[in-house]
Amino acid sequence: MKDVVKKKVLACRHDLANCGTKREKWLKIHPGQACITASQIQWTEEVEKSLRDNVLKLRSDRKKQHLVLKNFTDMIKKNLTRLERIKLVSLVTIEIHARDVINDLIKNQIKSQSAFEWQQQLRFYCRRDEIVIEQAIGRFWYGCEYLGNSGRLVITPLTDR
Repeated sequence: MKDVVKKKVLACRHDLANCGTKREKWLKIHPGQACITASQIQWTEEVEKSLRDNVLKLRSDRKKQHLVLKNFTDMIKKNLTRLERIKLVSLVTIEIHARDVINDLIKNQIKSQSAFEWQQQLRFYCRRDEIVIEQAIGRFWYGCEYLGNSGRLVITPLTDR
């Protein structure tokens, strides 16, 4: 089972890299768990690239995040199956948090990957086809356990601690 989940996440990540901000088809063909994990991997990669290469690029990352959320908003208004709606709402919750983190990085003028404001975030990486989750000095391997298609709690500054 774990191998299947891992293959689904990696395939989902590959497809996400090729679909840009139009993610309707991508969301419909991949499992919710894979979509959320792939999205978090891509977000981590993009923010770290901006922090490493050109911190001003965070502003374009924010614009992209807004466009993704706008497309999801348009999608949520459509006739979706119950399963598609659960996937979409869960992903929107994660994407809103990602947008808020980018806003905070810009507002606090964070310019480094080693800044605590970035290190405190839950960051997902794909290294040699292994998924790794890091936060501050902690590093965990993604267990690839099947989690199903469950809802997500809203992430606020209080629940983020």
